Amino acid sequence: MRLKRMMAVLLAFLSVCSIIPPAAASQDGENLVMWRRETPVTPDISTVEAVFDNGSRQTEHYIRYTPGGYARPVLAYGDSIREKLEFPDAVGQAEGRVLAGINGDYFVMATGMPLGLILHEGELISSDAGNAAFGFLEDGSAILGLPGLSMLLDSDSVSCTIDSVNKNY
Repeated sequence: MRLKRMMAVLLAFLSVCSIIPPAAASQDGENLVMWRRETPVTPDISTVEAVFDNGSRQTEHYIRYTPGGYARPVLAYGDSIREKLEFPDAVGQAEGRVLAGINGDYFVMATGMPLGLILHEGELISSDAGNAAFGFLEDGSAILGLPGLSMLLDSDSVSCTIDSVNKNY
């Protein structure tokens, strides 16, 4: 009889635990992963989806890229710094098959002008204006940080700092 009572209490406890939401099991500041799925697309690229809870349910979707494989990142932008480039046009600029398009910068919605740094093939297209920058090196590895770009215009008669290049202030 005592064993039956202990089993009944244990089953009741397990039943109650199974209806408590997972968020109740997580501690403050801790993300409880509810589910995660990684889907390979190529040997060096996969898509990742995850749902987690840290007091409120959140979902993330991202692309996992491993440099050195078949895929390579490509920078695309309009004919000028002030021209928006829509995704179909960016695909047209790319050589080969396009897997994904990612907006790599904040920009002015009216003009498409980037707010951050753009360097392309060693040429400064747009200065950082104090914003963080993300990019890819020649080997495909990523770099992220605050560039701290400083420029000085110097001639025989005058010297002055340049605060920004191709910015709409």
